[in-house]
Amino acid sequence: MPDSHAAEHVHIDVRDVNVSFGAFAALDQVSVRIRRGRVHALVGENGAGKSTLGKVISGHLPATRGQVTLHRENPAEVLGSAGHLRARVAVVDQELALLPARSVAENVLLGSLPSRFGVALRAAMRSRVATLLEATGFDLDPDAPVGALRVADRQLVTILRAFATQAEVIVMDEPTAALTGRESERLLGVIDRMRADGRTFVYVSHFLGEVLEIADDITVLKDGQVTWQGDASATNQDALVAAMLGRSLVTMFPDRQPPPPGDPVLVVENLTSGPEVQDVSLAVRPGEILGIAGIVGSGRSELAHTLLGARRATRGTMRLNGQLYRPNGPTHAWNRGVRIVPESRRDQGLFLRHTVHRNVTLPHLSAVSRAGCLMPGAGRTMAADLLDRMDYRGSGVDIPVGSLSGGNQQKVLLARCLLSDPNVLIIDEPTRGVDVGARHSIYTLIDEAAQRGVAVIVISSELEEVLGLADRVLAMRGGRIVREFAKHASEAAVLSAILGAEPTATRKPSN
Repeated sequence: MPDSHAAEHVHIDVRDVNVSFGAFAALDQVSVRIRRGRVHALVGENGAGKSTLGKVISGHLPATRGQVTLHRENPAEVLGSAGHLRARVAVVDQELALLPARSVAENVLLGSLPSRFGVALRAAMRSRVATLLEATGFDLDPDAPVGALRVADRQLVTILRAFATQAEVIVMDEPTAALTGRESERLLGVIDRMRADGRTFVYVSHFLGEVLEIADDITVLKDGQVTWQGDASATNQDALVAAMLGRSLVTMFPDRQPPPPGDPVLVVENLTSGPEVQDVSLAVRPGEILGIAGIVGSGRSELAHTLLGARRATRGTMRLNGQLYRPNGPTHAWNRGVRIVPESRRDQGLFLRHTVHRNVTLPHLSAVSRAGCLMPGAGRTMAADLLDRMDYRGSGVDIPVGSLSGGNQQKVLLARCLLSDPNVLIIDEPTRGVDVGARHSIYTLIDEAAQRGVAVIVISSELEEVLGLADRVLAMRGGRIVREFAKHASEAAVLSAILGAEPTATRKPSN
């Protein structure tokens, strides 16, 4: 831990800051003192103002009123301009601003590439990045093009870029949202070492257990205002949730009733698609929530894409409502009633510049058209009515969906899929980057869809989520289903199966 005397020095002082977008106040009279050499966590629901405050602290968003002051090692030297902040504060943002055609090394050192006479020195570049990789333990190929990486690895590239700078303060906005448990632990260890060396961190996260593990100080925001702040050792998860929501959260997951007996909606037998999906068999009934658990790289998302027809199956059969099902693409699957909320809502699911109602109704044009002509009013009404029932908290349905919080964006995707009930709903990482209050709403929506007879497949890297939602859980490893668990299985048993700590046992589908 850093020297206690040094830790008491204020590094960034936020005083009475307001940020307004038109009539909407994103931050209202916010004051926070961030001390040098400490991890200061910002928590709150989606839309509470956490990311906005992070942007103000980093100098990327001007305050409407109030002051942000950065103090140097000498307390008498004060630098407060946005330019000074941007020069000394690095940001790990939720939006992965990377150059997909460039290598990992080029992205990590973007803006500070070693060069001679204007020509990048590739050997020096690779050496610097290799040193960073060794120090962090991140498993990345410096020469790999970023566009070919999985979402989690692109997140690691963004984190490395911040670590490569000489920034005094690093603002991290949901840095572990796309990471595995092991990668998250490794990152927290790196942060701990850098804190001990005097770097200051502003840490935005929805994972309250993670916050309590790594943070020294915590500020809770609700509706743009501070509702609690203090030492992390003086609080717990229940108290933080109450400060975030203004109420306690008695139970996170709905109290589900067993699904009714019946024939499966979807039956998959010996499905294979490349090395990522190998000999998979499963079945899911109307009203059932089937969970699929596995670490990143286990084949979970590839299986979902194969069920949707986005990946070609090379062997095996699928039957939908008793009929042979051979999707030749997502549109074909959609028309057969098989729909997906994808892992990356921004890259794979949403049209960020389009309005909320356009995103909801786009695949349902026949429902909002007459004689081949679109009826925008009908689309707005349908989207607004459905989102109102989903506890949507955006400013109407005529705003760009890219301006919404993560929880509201996820509800827009669910609304798109549920505007007319599908046969099968696949949800890949249902609450990635979503706060605790929105999680509860999303879990309720999933449960209500199942109660209406939709067959639901939930894919998640969070074991608590899978076990809390699902009626059955399939553990996946190395592209295969290795074991099936009943609803009340322990996290330890499922973790052992997905990590390979016990013999594999391929299961046939349950009917």
